[in-house]
Amino acid sequence: MSGSKDAAGGRKGDGLNVAALRYDPEQDRAPHVVAAGSGYVAQKILQIAIENGISIYHDDSAATMLAKLDVGKEIPPELYQIVVNIYISLLDTADRRHSPEKYLAKAERDAGDLAREASEGPPQEAAEGPEQP
Repeated sequence: MSGSKDAAGGRKGDGLNVAALRYDPEQDRAPHVVAAGSGYVAQKILQIAIENGISIYHDDSAATMLAKLDVGKEIPPELYQIVVNIYISLLDTADRRHSPEKYLAKAERDAGDLAREASEGPPQEAAEGPEQP
């Protein structure tokens, strides 16, 4: 989802947890956390998201897990399926509201790429060593 910005929010117990994600498949290998927090910080993140028309996905478990990640870090492969579920839900909402076929097709491809990576596991890096003749 080129340049997509999304937030996951939810209440677990007495506290509000929020994580804001950004994913640009042309620049990013995986979505990354751009803001996260709980309590007052979470309320401010949600307020900013609402004021800027950023899509919000409500899921207590996802928000709790994502809010624990370091800001600026890519989502680890173990959480790809959660992020795929978030994006699919947001795509369904966007489809019902605006039906942007071109945007939706690209976003679905991007979500499919993430789902494949989640099922395949993290990419294996080539071992560095002397070149073979």
